[in-house]
Amino acid sequence: MSIYMKILLNYLQLITPISAFKLNWSSEVLALFEFQSNTDYIQPQIYSVQCLLQKYSSQQSTYFETLFITALIPFVLIILLIIFWMILKLVKSSFPTFWDDFISTCIILLFLLHSSIVKKMFASMNCTEINNGEYWLEEDLDIKCWNYEHYFYVMTISLPTIIIWGIILPTVCLIALIRDKENLKSINIRVRYGFIFNGYKESKFYWEFIILYSKIVLICCSIFYQRISLKLQAVSATILYTIYFRLQYSNNPYSENDLNRTELRSKFACLFTIYCGLFYLMGSLNEGVSYFLFSLIALINLYFLCFMCFCIAKTIFNKK
Repeated sequence: MSIYMKILLNYLQLITPISAFKLNWSSEVLALFEFQSNTDYIQPQIYSVQCLLQKYSSQQSTYFETLFITALIPFVLIILLIIFWMILKLVKSSFPTFWDDFISTCIILLFLLHSSIVKKMFASMNCTEINNGEYWLEEDLDIKCWNYEHYFYVMTISLPTIIIWGIILPTVCLIALIRDKENLKSINIRVRYGFIFNGYKESKFYWEFIILYSKIVLICCSIFYQRISLKLQAVSATILYTIYFRLQYSNNPYSENDLNRTELRSKFACLFTIYCGLFYLMGSLNEGVSYFLFSLIALINLYFLCFMCFCIAKTIFNKK
C-alpha cells in the first residue's frame, strides 16, 4: 500500500506544475488545480510562516525571510532527526540498525520535501514584466527582480538550496544505491534504501530518481519558459509528459502489474491535462467547449484515483 501512496504523491507533484502554466484555464480547472495543490503538505506551512513574519515585522514584504526559513527546513529537520535517533540509541542498550534507520528517515524526508522546496526556490527567480523593461517577482509584486537585494538572496539562498538539496543530495543517494545494487536484498540495504526501490524490479532500482529529476525539469519549464512564450512552454511540457508516459509504458519498472498500470494511468492523467491545456491556450472557447474540456480533465484524473483505490482494495483483500 505504501507504494501506491508514493505513486499518488508523485502524481500530485507532477500535475501541480501544470497549474503554473498560464494557458487561459477556465475557473473550474483552476479550482481543480487549487484542490490538488492543497495536498502539498509543506506549502501551507510556508504560507503560515510568511503570515507570522508579516504580523510581527515592520517590513512591507517578508518574502526573503520566508525564503530563508524554507531553505532551512530540511536541515533543521535533519538535525531534529539526529537528536531523535541519538536519544533512542541512548535509551536502547542495543541498536544494531541505528545507522541504517537514520539514513532511511533522512531519505524519506528528502523525497517527501524535495519537490516543494525546489519549487519554492525556483519561484524566487520567476519574474514578470510589468513596466517596459522592469521585472517584478511573480510571488510578491512588491519585490523588483534582479536588483541588489533580490540578486543577493537568489545567489546565497535559492541557487545553493537547489544545487545542494535538489541535485547533489539525490545524486549522492543514487551513487550510493548504485554502489550497493548487488546487495539490494540484504536487510541493511533494504532498511536503508528500501523507500527508494521497494516495488520496483531489481533492474529498475534507480527509477525513483528518474521521477525525481523529471519533477525538476517540469518545475523549470513551468517557471522559465513562460518568459519566452506560453506556446513554447505548453508544447515543451506536452513533449515532456509524453516522454514520461512513454518511458513508463515501455519500461514497466514495477515488479507488480497493478503498480505499473496505476503509474501509467497517473502519467496519462498528467499528459491528458496538459494536452487539454493546449485547447485553452487557443483562446476564444465558448462556454460549452470549456465545460466539456473541464469534464474530460476531471474524469480522467478521477479515473486514475478510482483505479488506484481499486488496486489498493484488491491488495488488502488478497492479503486477508
